[in-house]
Amino acid sequence: MLMPNGLLRHVHLSELLFGRRRGPGVAEIVAVSLVVAGVLFALPSAAEAEDWEVTIGAGAAYGPDYPGADDYGFSPLPYVDVTWRDRLFLRSQQGLGGYIVNWEDRSDGLIEGLTLGLSVRPSETRDEDDDDRLDGLGDVDLSAEVGLFATLEVGFLEFGAELYQDVGNGHEGLRGELSTGIGHQVTDRLAVGAETFLQFGDGQYLESFFGVTSRQAARSGLDRYDAGSGLYGAGVGLSAQYQLTEHWGILSFVEYSRLVGDAADSPIVEDEGAVEVGAFVAYRF
Repeated sequence: MLMPNGLLRHVHLSELLFGRRRGPGVAEIVAVSLVVAGVLFALPSAAEAEDWEVTIGAGAAYGPDYPGADDYGFSPLPYVDVTWRDRLFLRSQQGLGGYIVNWEDRSDGLIEGLTLGLSVRPSETRDEDDDDRLDGLGDVDLSAEVGLFATLEVGFLEFGAELYQDVGNGHEGLRGELSTGIGHQVTDRLAVGAETFLQFGDGQYLESFFGVTSRQAARSGLDRYDAGSGLYGAGVGLSAQYQLTEHWGILSFVEYSRLVGDAADSPIVEDEGAVEVGAFVAYRF
């Protein structure tokens, strides 16, 4: 497999954009890519050692300009996965972290795997220049999130959970996600996956992305709105991965998500439902 086991089942592929919302701009993505490339070129012997697994790739995704937008656009889709001894990792979707538990059962038991880990990753962001609807609302700046993630493989199902807190000056909130997915190896080269997910956040998180303060209302012309904590999104995703050669592979995905609760009622939201599609090419060293 080109990608790590379970990628198709428990990682939302649109999160390769540093979160389902638009993350860092092209400049930030280029900067991160250059740093990673520098590390790889500076340590070629390490990348080839048995203790290391290194995969890098790039592509594009097409989705809404922001959650709730009715205008769509393209975004770059970077992919980085550097793993050391199945314990430490640097990944575009999970950031920098490590496993507290990384257990796999090869004896055909009911529970086939369990992971529990910690990571720090870029926070979700929003730029008021992303869409005319956001004029006057200001930006939600790039920051860092620290949190826990876990997966449990039971038979052909995989259950995932994560909880992350912004520790900088970004959205400053707490957000989480629960997911259930399946994956199937169709042929030696082709694998497919599907998953469903629920997203939730605290009041600060939802206020940052869906609330409208009095000052923002005066600048934007939108009604003032307070967004409370709770469930704010749900969706389903499908993905496919095809192995071109021993080192090269292609991965594509399509995802439908829908805002619910206070998020869906926000005056910022023009369309509660959204479709996102994307694809990228990756190389495993």
